[in-house]
Amino acid sequence: MANGDIGACLGIERRLETIQGNIRHERLRAVWEHRFELFRRDLSDSRTECRACEHVRFCRGDAHHGWDYDAMRPTVCLKGTLF
Repeated sequence: MANGDIGACLGIERRLETIQGNIRHERLRAVWEHRFELFRRDLSDSRTECRACEHVRFCRGDAHHGWDYDAMRPTVCLKGTLF
């Protein structure tokens, strides 16, 4: 971003927890290697419904692009759409 903040993608909601570092104060390699835990984890772990779903291996609980960070759930379940 213009202020040097490093985020995962322009399509992911800008929130304090999605900013992973700042290029003006940290090396990009260090941020990549030691941050981004939020984006590396399986989102299905956050939802009982997702963990129990037979299709979880395909969507892993949705992606961060469609994730509702306040409710800690996907905004759209792909089960009825894709399967």
